[in-house]
Parts: sequence; C-alpha cells; structure tokens
Amino acid sequence: MSKIQEEQFRKDFDGWNELKKDTHAKSDNLRKFNRQMVWVLPITSRSKNPRFYERFLFNGSENFVVLTQLRTISTKRFVRKVGMISRDDFERIMERVRGSLK
Repeated sequence: MSKIQEEQFRKDFDGWNELKKDTHAKSDNLRKFNRQMVWVLPITSRSKNPRFYERFLFNGSENFVVLTQLRTISTKRFVRKVGMISRDDFERIMERVRGSLK
C-alpha cells in the first residue's frame, strides 16, 4: 500500500472512530444488545414501595413496572405483541431505569 493510500485509509478510519464514539456517548446506559437479546421489566397490578415501582396505564387499567427486576431475555421468547404503552409513560419509566443504573 502506498503512503497516500495509507494516509487516506487512516483519515477514513479516524472519522469512523469519532462517529462511533459520538454514537455511543449519546446512548446513555441503555443500548440494544443485538436483534436477539433485549432488556425487559416485569409488570404487576400491585404497587408495594413507590421507590421501586413506576405506575403506567395500559388498556385503561393501572399497572406498575418493577424497576428492581431488570432482566435480559431472548427475543425468541416473544410470541405476540400485546400492545404498546404511551410515549410519555415509556419515557418516564426509562428515566427511572437510567436513574437506578447510575
């Protein structure tokens, strides 16, 4: 490889490396592992200690996310999509999870 090609390769690599660093810096503590593994939080209909539970509404009923039981599972365990929570509830839950991971 000539010096010019080496220098051009190095510049491209440095640019890619900076982009990668910026991407990972913005993602906080929560990242997707890959297409086969995800983090999940169990839900319950009863809240015990508000410090460890976050309330949300789903299909008109009150539910709670158990913040202390974050788990990694395979996406192969997902059989069907039950539904989605509101964006506001999701963002509030994510803030609580981020806070507990710090």
